[in-house]
Amino acid sequence: MNKVGLFLFLLAVIGFSKKTIGQQDSITPNTLHLELYNHNFFKNNEYSNNIADGYTLLGSQLQPKLIFSPHTKVRLELGVFGLTYAGLDKYHKVIPTFSFHYLMKNSSFIMGTLESQNNHNLIVPLMDEETQLDERFIENGLQYLYQSDRIKIDTWLNWESFIFRGSKHNEELVLGVNLEYDFIENEKWNLSIPLQSLLYHRGGQINTDIVERRLTLSMLHTALGIQLKRKLLYDDEVCFSSFFIEHHTQGIPEEYVFKTSKASLTWLNYKRKNLVLGIGYWYGDGFISPRGGDMYQSVSKKIDIYYRNGSFYDVYASHTEKQRSLILGKISYQKEVLPKIHLKLNSNLFYQNYHSKVTLMSGKTKEVYNDFDFTVSLSFIYKDLFLLYK
Repeated sequence: MNKVGLFLFLLAVIGFSKKTIGQQDSITPNTLHLELYNHNFFKNNEYSNNIADGYTLLGSQLQPKLIFSPHTKVRLELGVFGLTYAGLDKYHKVIPTFSFHYLMKNSSFIMGTLESQNNHNLIVPLMDEETQLDERFIENGLQYLYQSDRIKIDTWLNWESFIFRGSKHNEELVLGVNLEYDFIENEKWNLSIPLQSLLYHRGGQINTDIVERRLTLSMLHTALGIQLKRKLLYDDEVCFSSFFIEHHTQGIPEEYVFKTSKASLTWLNYKRKNLVLGIGYWYGDGFISPRGGDMYQSVSKKIDIYYRNGSFYDVYASHTEKQRSLILGKISYQKEVLPKIHLKLNSNLFYQNYHSKVTLMSGKTKEVYNDFDFTVSLSFIYKDLFLLYK
């Protein structure tokens, strides 16, 4: 943890050392704005494998917030986040939000509610796309953002579980960094090297272990990649990306089983206007990621619990597929259909080309081979800013 913390600190020093502090032309002091964000979504996971459950999400997010700018470099935001699902007669989650933004020419520092749209642009094995659909959309802690002609940096600390003295649960936090450096940038070609890393920590010193054992767990994921883009005629684009991923766990792994792993993710995408078509490949050897997509795990996330002869029996509790291989597909369409109204239509395809089996409660086995799974999602997003006082 100390090494990652030092790395993030050095990145921050690099950003500040470039003398980027300056005035934001878009920020007028002593103004008050109202920002409205609304996300209406439908996502259907059609899974029949032994790793991930199939289910459907249909719901809405609403996040109004007041934005006050007492200075050209300072922004204060106060709001509330509401989440509900179809079929509920009340909101599923209501979360207050507050953040302090210190703005600079090419960078910003945030305390409070973080800027976490698009999952910090992390790859899905590290951060599941569904975190944008539930309460995990709201992250709180510290964040530093920097962007120049060649470098993009997003570093953050998301404090997920706070403890008081005597709390009966563990402290949990996530420390992350996404750094991308452009080696080549011209009208036709873009070559960049992305580095993505997440450190999960669970522990605490002032909580009690009366109900829950005081478990200390640290898990570090690092993904190093290469991304090559080529502009074609009519603004079409081809993009090739490949990531090599490692994870290491210290402490008691519990349900995480594999203490170390290696994985790779490769994509070839073709973009034409609002449409993206992609084909890819995933290989994981003992890969686990607490915030990553379920389909990329080597430990089953399925829930299938029976009650028999006075005891519970979880069919998938100990099921693992250490070497997991998937052929991937992607279809994505995004467009601003009306002013401030954005449509997103996505489908992800997964083809499992190896054999796996689980023994069910009945004694029969569920065998999966040449399995084809997919997801379909539809979103309408509205976001606008209104001036209340100047």
